[in-house]
Amino acid sequence: MYCIYTIQNKLNNKVYVGQSKNYKKRWSDHKRHARNLWLGKNKPADSCIQVIHMAMAKYGVDNFELKIINEYDTQKEVDSAEIELIDRLQSRSNKKGYNIIPGGRNGVGSGPDHPLYGKSAHNRLFTKEQEPEVCQKYSDEKLTITKLAEIYHCEQSTVYKMLQRNDIEILGNKVFSKGKYYSPDTEFKKEQTPHNKLFTTEQETEICKLYTAEELSTTEIAMKYNCHRTVIIRLLDRHNTDKRNRGFYSKGKVAHNRLFDLDTEEEIISKYSDDRMTLTVLGKRYNCDRSTISDILDRYGVNKRVGKLTDADKIKIVEEYKTIKSQSKLAKKYGVSKPTIGKILKTAPLTNTNNFAAV
Repeated sequence: MYCIYTIQNKLNNKVYVGQSKNYKKRWSDHKRHARNLWLGKNKPADSCIQVIHMAMAKYGVDNFELKIINEYDTQKEVDSAEIELIDRLQSRSNKKGYNIIPGGRNGVGSGPDHPLYGKSAHNRLFTKEQEPEVCQKYSDEKLTITKLAEIYHCEQSTVYKMLQRNDIEILGNKVFSKGKYYSPDTEFKKEQTPHNKLFTTEQETEICKLYTAEELSTTEIAMKYNCHRTVIIRLLDRHNTDKRNRGFYSKGKVAHNRLFDLDTEEEIISKYSDDRMTLTVLGKRYNCDRSTISDILDRYGVNKRVGKLTDADKIKIVEEYKTIKSQSKLAKKYGVSKPTIGKILKTAPLTNTNNFAAV
């Protein structure tokens, strides 16, 4: 279902006429382009920016209203209606609207309306008689796409697309590897232990036993056998051994690489809870990342504060951004993260600005 819609400026009554299958998404796209233009993420010269977007950025999204005019069943009908409405409202005039082109899709239909619909491409490699033959060789005779490409002197992608066009299921490599012939040398090598294998069969069994029965960690086993722990992990995977979570070994233990001792951690918690210091301030004071402070609070079950900005603060942020032009500075000033500032700017109502030409 197609629809014709208008977007009207409430302040000067200028109008834009458009068509869409999903008017809600189209309206959301118009507002997003206008907001990105206002924030400086897009420029008026960008291909995605239309005159209507510059007008919405200048006057504010709230000063524009979307109306659904009518619905249509076919592309031809909606094209004709759009052209007629643009002409009737004179929305291509600079004084009355924001349209640039007469409307429609330039007379080129799609699907059954396209002039080439149902016709074979003049440069198609296979004839209608050859395509079933190729499909039969692939499905029944199990010739690979590579082999078929060699037989018909074409690219593998050509055969692949032809099979897809005829709804032929693309077979996996395992189908073509069944019954594959190996030379006597290869068969002999398959039965031998690789020369670069680190452990014997007996040692591998012992390692699995150390991990499962004696509950040694992969790191401890690696130190015992003088190898990297990834070698042990791959060995366990090869023997289908269920691996334990690393937290299994840390229960009741203090990590050897913990940054602060217990007294310092208690001091940090006190400054956060009693002195109301933020994570960022504590991170700078103790020369660590704020995430380290956050982990300490989580470990002791301390409820973290959720900083909320008032509506007055949000209005100040929007106004100050026009002069500061830095989300990082605003985040530092108001004690919040940079993404929080970005979200406030994104959801704030657009106000008048002189950054755009008169539209």
